[in-house]
Amino acid sequence: THDDDENGCGDDEVNGYIVLGFALGGLAFDLITLLTYKYYGNKKTDEELAMDNADAITCGINTNMCAALLHVISDLARSTTTFIESIVILTIPSVPSTYAD
Repeated sequence: THDDDENGCGDDEVNGYIVLGFALGGLAFDLITLLTYKYYGNKKTDEELAMDNADAITCGINTNMCAALLHVISDLARSTTTFIESIVILTIPSVPSTYAD
């Protein structure tokens, strides 16, 4: 039989190498996305802003691109914390992997 805790989850250890793989994959994808944004997500020049009469809120930045950038930055933060979690799981044996997860 399988002993479950009160949440219905088993006490299986978390494999730090799997967590590390997901973290590195996420970091790589996020960095590629940021580089793509840098290349394609250009801000308008001052002359284009003056001709378009852009409002002061967006400063000429496409609102959808700005939202996408914020999403990628939040994903980058998640990937970074997952990377730190994997390092904790792999290097600090006194911390149970299920707690670090």
